[in-house]
Formats: sequence, C-alpha cells, structure tokens
Amino acid sequence: MPELGAALRSDPDGAVREMTAWALAEIGDASAVDALAVAVRNDADASVRLTATWALGQLGAAAAVATLDQALSDRSVEVRTRAAWALGTIGPSNAPAPLVAALRDPSAAVRQEAAWALGTIGDAQAAGPLGLVLGDSDLAVRKTAIWALGHTECDAAQQALIKALQDPDATLRAQAARALAGGGPDPWPQPMPIVR
Repeated sequence: MPELGAALRSDPDGAVREMTAWALAEIGDASAVDALAVAVRNDADASVRLTATWALGQLGAAAAVATLDQALSDRSVEVRTRAAWALGTIGPSNAPAPLVAALRDPSAAVRQEAAWALGTIGDAQAAGPLGLVLGDSDLAVRKTAIWALGHTECDAAQQALIKALQDPDATLRAQAARALAGGGPDPWPQPMPIVR
C-alpha cells in the first residue's frame, strides 16, 4: 500500500511512523520492504527502527538481509536484538558473518538472539564461533548456544557440545547431553515477539 510507505517515510510523528511500519507487516505488504529498510537505516527514532526491523522479519524479506546485517550495529540494543531475530526468522543468507560478529556484542540479549538465529539457520560455519560462546559469562547466552549447536549438524558442533559437558552449570550440561542425543522437542523459547 503506497500510502503507508509514504507515511513511513514522511510523517513528522514517530508514533505514526512506528504504527505504519507495524501496519505494513500486519497486512503483509511485501512491496514495502524498501520503505521499511530505509526506516531501519535512517529513522532517528529508535522505536521506529525497532518496529521496522521487526516488520522486515515478519515479512520474511530476503531482500532485507543486507539492511538487517547493518542493523546489527545499530546504537540501540533493542534494534540490534530484533535484527538478529529477523535474520534468524528470514533464514539462510549468503554467510553468517554478521550474526557471528553479533556473538561478541556487549549486550547479552544481542548475543543470545544471535546464537538463536545461527541455530535456526544451522550453518556449519557458525559452529566454531558458537563453541566459543560456551565461555560467555551469561548463562542464558551459553544455553542458547547449546541449543544452536544442537541444530548445527557438523563435527565442530558435536565437539563443542562434548566440551559443554564440562560446564559448571548442571542445567547446561544436561542440555548438552540432550543435544548430543538428537535433542527431541525444542525446550527453548521461540523467537522474541514484538516488544510493543
């Protein structure tokens, strides 16, 4: 709907632009990817960038991967976290490098969501970096890395899971054992819902 895209680009009120980004995703307007991508890259309002990032993930817009990769460097922790979620929701891109870099983000929330996204994508290139995340100071990040490694079928992932059997946290050791056995139903929460 071109009118919503125009409102997203030009309305002076951030709340209106934010609701417009949400509306574009809700109606499934794939033609809005360009307008949403511009909002993610350029809008001064973090709430608008956050909702536009979510909208790109909801639309499953593979054309938005480059914009979402850039959003992993946004100044807002919430936007970076949502960008990782969106990339995991959209699925495989050319390479997991931006998500791997996000595993070193200062925010545990971003690191955890990046690990989830890499596990959802299941790219063997991410197994080594996910294995390094097993040393993260945040338990939730380590648990999500275990889940991700369990969804990454390669020798490096299996070796990292074996190493995780030595983690000081019993819950994490049990999760590693479960992942090595093939996992069964996923015990971890689904991707993050929209904050609003």
